[in-house]
Amino acid sequence: AIARVCDCGHLGLGFRPVNKPMPHRLCGWLVCLHQARYMWQSLSESESPMRALFLVIDYALQLSIYLVIAQVVLSWLIAFNVVNARNQFVAMIAEFLYRITEPVLRPIRRIMPNLGPIDISPIILFLIIIFIRYVIALYILPNVF
Repeated sequence: AIARVCDCGHLGLGFRPVNKPMPHRLCGWLVCLHQARYMWQSLSESESPMRALFLVIDYALQLSIYLVIAQVVLSWLIAFNVVNARNQFVAMIAEFLYRITEPVLRPIRRIMPNLGPIDISPIILFLIIIFIRYVIALYILPNVF
């Protein structure tokens, strides 16, 4: 993996030769985060036992992002009476998502100041997860492989 800064200053992960500049359309943090997936695919040729551990950690972090997004969307749907919270299936899914995400979001909510009805703890959690993924991809993996 080659971590470099592209022409416009964004950090990009690429696997092309260093002498070719990254095109501007590949810039931005969302695309750079998406490109981290290609880094894992390029490591598939190596047979290191640590590779499996890092893949499991990466997949668990990605799954946690999806679960938090599902919990946020479902809580909005319940708050705006789009779905009926008294429905047994909806209540079961809501309870599952609450029990999975609340232990991670509760410490963030305790640290954050009270913003009234606005809850930005999922956004803070996303930033923490993205930071952990970047630390693994840019600092740990190059030293392990």
